[in-house]
Amino acid sequence: MTATRPPLEDEDGQVTAGPFVHEDEVEEELRRRARKLSRRQFLPRAAAAAAGAVAAGVVGYELPHRKAARHSAAPAAVKTSSPAPAAETATPATGRVQTFLTRPDLKPPAVRVTQLGSAPESTPRFILLSPINVVPDSDPQQGLMLLDRQGRLVWFSPTSTGSPFNLAVQSYAGKPALTWWQGTVVNAHGEGLAEIGDDSFHSVKEIRAGHGLQTDLHDFQLTAGGTALITAYETTTADLTSIGKSSKGQVFVGHVQEIDLKTGRVLLDWRSLDHVGIEESFQPAPLPGQGYDYFHLNSVAETDDGQLLISGRNTSTVYKVDRSTGQILWRLGGKHSDFSLSSTARFWWQHDARPHGSSAITLLDNAGAAKEKQSRGLVLSVDSAAKRVELTRAFVHPAG
Repeated sequence: MTATRPPLEDEDGQVTAGPFVHEDEVEEELRRRARKLSRRQFLPRAAAAAAGAVAAGVVGYELPHRKAARHSAAPAAVKTSSPAPAAETATPATGRVQTFLTRPDLKPPAVRVTQLGSAPESTPRFILLSPINVVPDSDPQQGLMLLDRQGRLVWFSPTSTGSPFNLAVQSYAGKPALTWWQGTVVNAHGEGLAEIGDDSFHSVKEIRAGHGLQTDLHDFQLTAGGTALITAYETTTADLTSIGKSSKGQVFVGHVQEIDLKTGRVLLDWRSLDHVGIEESFQPAPLPGQGYDYFHLNSVAETDDGQLLISGRNTSTVYKVDRSTGQILWRLGGKHSDFSLSSTARFWWQHDARPHGSSAITLLDNAGAAKEKQSRGLVLSVDSAAKRVELTRAFVHPAG
């Protein structure tokens, strides 16, 4: 029996792959299919009845290893060849890893769904994760995961070289594609490369930063113009006497680069220290021997008018930047905000600032530093004419 690779998109434009059958549905099905199973089929077995446990009629296959690829994944996948009906309720995971009879090398982490929404079939149908193990070669494995909404495994690709971040679905060459970052975490930023995978889950494109830098883990956005927006970090020296340190102190500088996907050429290289001073930072002075992460670039996105929205975590500021000149058009939040923010809209140490049209921005208000009691997901209404920001909606974890 030949393994079939499920498409990334169905008729409704949703990410798809075949679901797994739960353990309590298997025994009767096995009896019916036992004489029909070929040697190329296998049955996955989850440790301690973990979510994504036993599946009938499941085919496993290993994707070809890429030759001479630095930081490349060594993909291995688990998929269904004939989609089976999904269970209506989630099965709690009691173990740390999932295991498979014919793929003992695969040990993805178990995922437990503690509460389902009123409509388990709601969209998006699938959840993408990039779990990281603090001890990379121990169990459970770190890697790239695709789950259904009940926490059952659809696809897994372990990463043995470097840590994975930011698995997502984007559009590449007019088709849906998986994207992710892989590399090493150094001084709270990444040194590695971004990757694009096709609808067969193969990595087909690597994106590397230019000008002697390495691609950072924080963000990787494909544009409709055939380019990639990436983050990168530079280590340099700067005058830190304003925070009681050396006039030539070590500083981490954030770069936003726009890379042409065909040629790899750097079309844009925005450097934080050229536009944002040390005095804007809320980050405490570094300890002896440490560098000063004054800005901590952590997201970049296109605005509806073709400019850039850049987030500096340690300045607690979102910046709108002119794409052609690099000049800052306005600051939202922080010490020099061009907007007044209502008390409920105020944020600190934010991540993932994303524009939605010309008047809305979403972000993670990461709170911290005793500024707020807990992190929140925010939808902000931005009035550019009146320079006023109000809270439209906040999302908080019910457990606090």
